[in-house]
Parts: sequence; C-alpha cells; structure tokens
Amino acid sequence: MNRLKALYRGWGIPCASTQVYAARYREEWLNKIPQAGVRRRAELLYQQLDGLQALRRNLRPEFLAESRSRDCCTFAYSALASFRMEMAGSAGFREQADRH
Repeated sequence: MNRLKALYRGWGIPCASTQVYAARYREEWLNKIPQAGVRRRAELLYQQLDGLQALRRNLRPEFLAESRSRDCCTFAYSALASFRMEMAGSAGFREQADRH
C-alpha cells in the first residue's frame, strides 16, 4: 500500500487519504499519472493490493482463532501483569527507603 502512495507522491500527486486504495476511485487516480509506463506500474501495484487484501480477508479469521487457542498469549499477558506489579512494588520500596 505504501508503494502506491509513494508512486503518486513521486509524481507530485498529493494523496493524503485512503481513497487512493479504493477500487471505485482507481480509474480516477490512474488518470492522474501522465506516463504510460508509470501508469502500468501503478496498475500492477493495484493488482498486488487486490490479491493481498483477498488473502488477508480469507486468513484473518484463521489466524485469530489460532492465536486464541495458544497458551502463549495468556502466559505473555500474565507475565506482563506480574512484571508491572513487581515494578510498582519496587518503586514503593524505594520511596520508603528514601524517607528514612
């Protein structure tokens, strides 16, 4: 996705929004590119984007289900929580030591 925006920006065409990626505005954006070779490169980038978006739509539920089934996620969250409690406890210990 960044490559598409970089292509447009390289030709001095501002593209701050995500509209540049939308299929319904694609022809409008392609017509802003003056040279045929650069336009063809943009078309190929759009084809890659379409393929990757379809792949992501298909695989995302599978990856989310897999991540929920792993104990490593719960382990990581519990380790982070205990680390935070430990750090909070050691900060309190330092405050008490500084008072004496």
